[in-house]
Amino acid sequence: FICLILIGSALYSQNTIETKWEGYLVAPNTKLVIKVRFSGEKNNMAGWLDIPAQSALGLLLSEIIYEKDKVHFEFDAGNSILIFDGKMVNDSIKGKFKQGPYESTFGLAIDMKDEEIQEEKNFIEEEVEFYNSDNKLSGTLSIPKGDGKYPAVILISGSGMQTRDSEIFGFNIFKTISDYLINHGIAVLRYDDRGVGKSIGDLTNVTTFDFADDASAGIDFLINRKQIDHDKIGIIGHSEGAMIAAILAAQRDDLGFIVLMAGTALPGDEISLSQTTTISRLSGLDEEKISRAYKMNKYLYSSIKKEKPWSEVEKKLGKYLDEDINNTNPEDLEGQDLAKLKEQQLSQIKQQVSTEWIRAFLKYDPRPDLKKVECNTLALFGEKDLQVIADINSLSMEKCFSKSGKKNYKIVKIKDANHLFQKAELGLPAEYPSLEKDFAPGFLDIVNDWILSIL
Repeated sequence: FICLILIGSALYSQNTIETKWEGYLVAPNTKLVIKVRFSGEKNNMAGWLDIPAQSALGLLLSEIIYEKDKVHFEFDAGNSILIFDGKMVNDSIKGKFKQGPYESTFGLAIDMKDEEIQEEKNFIEEEVEFYNSDNKLSGTLSIPKGDGKYPAVILISGSGMQTRDSEIFGFNIFKTISDYLINHGIAVLRYDDRGVGKSIGDLTNVTTFDFADDASAGIDFLINRKQIDHDKIGIIGHSEGAMIAAILAAQRDDLGFIVLMAGTALPGDEISLSQTTTISRLSGLDEEKISRAYKMNKYLYSSIKKEKPWSEVEKKLGKYLDEDINNTNPEDLEGQDLAKLKEQQLSQIKQQVSTEWIRAFLKYDPRPDLKKVECNTLALFGEKDLQVIADINSLSMEKCFSKSGKKNYKIVKIKDANHLFQKAELGLPAEYPSLEKDFAPGFLDIVNDWILSIL
């Protein structure tokens, strides 16, 4: 049970709902604690919902509307939509909740525990904007207080719609890195991905290379800041962001260093195959099923790289699906329309591989770019990362640097760390919501100490 506290108008203005809220949702026979966070401008807001009791964290909200005293937002749960219709009452939000035929009530108030304490800091945080063509990127620039010029890093997020904090299941990856580095004298720029939070941009047919152009504009922004030492600007990229860091380091000669967190060093199709196989095996799936899925995916990815017509691909995929159905326990398929099931599966596969982003990812081989990287490089891998497998990717990266004659690099594997560099049991993505919202021991020290040593 959460008691709604009425916040005085001196602390909060109803001109915005951009903050963190906490409250309750009346469910059958109980009240669930919920947390909601809004970010962005009034007509371009993003939002996230947490339901801690159900380990449901960081759920991306849609249809966010804030007009006068009315607040509306939704969450698509796949088989149903959660709809919230509320009204501002004395600086709190109260209203009706609906999921399918079930209707109830909810209430929210500002989460004062999460409001930043305005204590004396040794750095300044500034809301900034920079542009890549018509795309506006909004972010936070943290700079140490005092005169002089400071080294700086730009943080580049992994795949998916990420805000400047790169929050995943309550773990603020980039906010944590930023707070650590800024307290060691390193300026940090982190920003909302285009089309997310306060950033505005076209997401039609975008690929990793479009996001690289956004990040490049961020580097140019830092170069034009008088407080920044232009010879000591670097990138810290996570997952896809690490790919982007390597792409930019291969293109630009004005970077002082890059830090690759779970950066790939193999073609996208090989990354996807190893990822799916490893996660499936550790999740306890039948080896025969894993083998059939591997063969089907390998054919699918190869066909995309070769740009085969879908009609040809669909026919071959249909044979793989027939084989899978024939090897499935008949009891598990009882009562199902197998022809319709096959049609649905083919439709889902087509939808998944039809985006320009996934096609570009599957075709991209990072090794040529890695061989061109001349600036100081730190590559970090989690030993229990199941999305970018540490052993095969670190070995491939080592070969790239060796062949190019590169000497100024360091490769480190973080013990017991998953893809997010949290301490993990197995490394499965299903563990993410339940893990401690912090990095594995020693991770931040490794990053900070290396940056300071090369500077």
